[in-house]
Amino acid sequence: MAQLGALFAGRVASWQALRGPRSAPLPIVCGAGGPSRGLLDALVLPAAGRGAAVSSRAVVAADEAAAVALVARSPEAVALVRLAFVRDSVKVLTIGPTPATALRPTREDI
Repeated sequence: MAQLGALFAGRVASWQALRGPRSAPLPIVCGAGGPSRGLLDALVLPAAGRGAAVSSRAVVAADEAAAVALVARSPEAVALVRLAFVRDSVKVLTIGPTPATALRPTREDI
């Protein structure tokens, strides 16, 4: 969760730091007041450490569907959305400290 928080806080300069390509992550966030933004503010950003806030580089999407569309068009983008908004055009990442304990959401779990 700390790495995810660091991504949204702009504390990760390159995906390479997380075993990805040499490109800068592009955080996509939904506007304040929605459920995914509430989760980001309440759980994800605090995991990045004291004072973590959404990066000034972040793109604010109108809603979760728009966030998914932006991620689908931008390989360097990352967004936090509810599973109901995920489409085949994007990759779902697991969240957890190790592969054995990672949370990988599936539609069957909902």
